[in-house]
Amino acid sequence: MCDFFVSIDTSVIKSNNYDFDNEVFKSLIELSQNEYIHLLLSDVVVRETKVHILKDIQESEIKATKAIQNIKSYCKDIEINDTELAKKINNFALRAKELAEQKISNFLSETRCEIVPSSNVQTEEVLSLYFAKRPPFSEQKAKQNEFKDAYILLSLRDYMKGKNKDLYVVSTDGDWTKFAQENKGIIAPKDLKTLLDMINRIIHEKEEILNKLKNNFNKNSAEFQVIKDDINEFLLENEDKISIFFSADSMWGYQNVDDIEYHLEDFNFKEINSDVEFNILKIENNEVIISCPINLEFHIEGITPLYFYDREDGVDITMANATIDETIHIKSSIVVRLKDVKEGLSIEDISLSDRNFNVDLGYLDPDPDFYE
Repeated sequence: MCDFFVSIDTSVIKSNNYDFDNEVFKSLIELSQNEYIHLLLSDVVVRETKVHILKDIQESEIKATKAIQNIKSYCKDIEINDTELAKKINNFALRAKELAEQKISNFLSETRCEIVPSSNVQTEEVLSLYFAKRPPFSEQKAKQNEFKDAYILLSLRDYMKGKNKDLYVVSTDGDWTKFAQENKGIIAPKDLKTLLDMINRIIHEKEEILNKLKNNFNKNSAEFQVIKDDINEFLLENEDKISIFFSADSMWGYQNVDDIEYHLEDFNFKEINSDVEFNILKIENNEVIISCPINLEFHIEGITPLYFYDREDGVDITMANATIDETIHIKSSIVVRLKDVKEGLSIEDISLSDRNFNVDLGYLDPDPDFYE
């Protein structure tokens, strides 16, 4: 999943002269394609941008025609085929709508942009903000654009609910900044370049940490054995806090397997290309929090009754028992808090990402004495 959710206003696209090939937008496209950024655009911004690009194309046609006339008036010795140029400019103007559609469509595709609909925004909330003169409405007389901004920002805010991620919104409009200040989880950077520079710096820091992790904790290193021993000790000490809920089927129907005993035998890291697979969750000051997939191996043993349901009396009748004695494997992950020191990384804390597991034992046969 992408690390950064980002949205931009039409004003940002306009301030970059609708040039999606410039340095800033190329960086945005690259980060989106590499799945560091999840770009969100309100449907209002998309529609508005198309209108602005169309208008820009039409204005370019007028400017081009005037420029040719000016060149002719100053450079009498230059032969200019007016008819041919006029034909090309006219063809450009006729294709204006198509070109505007294509330009924005290419940008949306290259950035893997997700369009957020504004139709779900409650008009009542927009009006409440308007009458209370709260952002994005200014304290002065409300402008038409502020209603548009309200629908954009509220739809983006609602989209982010439950995602446990910050949303970075970029606009040249100060009301977006004020809205961000009043809404937790929404951040308004100074401009798009500043935001992208920050993201690139964080990515670089994460790559350095990942390289350090791989160097310190590759399978053959002494550090790897240390972290493995520490995690193994942690799991054994916390075994009683791990809950496994069993279920099974038999010829007598679905079984609720409640009295099965189990204990941890061993665990192994999930490995990819002989390296441990780490996922950096957070980097803060000198601390790094990572998650790491592991395979837990439990030995389970016990006896469970196999029931026959007596419909007449409405009770379960125990017809047989099934003995269970086997090893099961559970895929899980651990969260490790590490401290970054000059010599490397030291373990500060370990925890399980999940303590509750559901295991289906499959089909259970009665013990052999049932058939005697």
